[in-house]
Amino acid sequence: MKQTCILVLLISIIFTACNFPIPTEPADIIETDLTQYQGKNPGTTHTNLSTPQPTVIIPQPTSGSRPDQINLAKIINNLFPLFCIARVRGMAHLDNGQLLVTIEVPGGVQGDYYACVGKNFFNCSILSQYPDHLYCHGRYSQAGQYAYLRLFKQGEEKAVFEARIGIPP
Repeated sequence: MKQTCILVLLISIIFTACNFPIPTEPADIIETDLTQYQGKNPGTTHTNLSTPQPTVIIPQPTSGSRPDQINLAKIINNLFPLFCIARVRGMAHLDNGQLLVTIEVPGGVQGDYYACVGKNFFNCSILSQYPDHLYCHGRYSQAGQYAYLRLFKQGEEKAVFEARIGIPP
């Protein structure tokens, strides 16, 4: 077993070493060295060792291929909520006995949402100062327990976000 691990380690090191490019000196350094060498030995001739620069061909846009200007405001307005990377940012017990769950949704949230924590219904709201956060509140009496949070858009039956949360004591 130990020999196998050592063998795998050695092979990994060899392959890793082979993946690194060989360091080369830039052409201007080589030319400088040659110039300095010629100054000491005036009988030698100078040959240019630099490689020719590649020609870069920039394709010209054809009609209809792409707009000249990108309307950034239109792109931002068309962003949609990214529930696939949403996360629960915090939870707290409110003075009125309700539980507040804050959900961060990159891309911003618009519309009406509601949540279910366990079997309890929670109302959700969006504050204009934080358009990428949903604030859901409702009654939940099982403090110190785990529950499933499911977030729904009004009028839809499929949850847009689900998470297992620990209810604070």
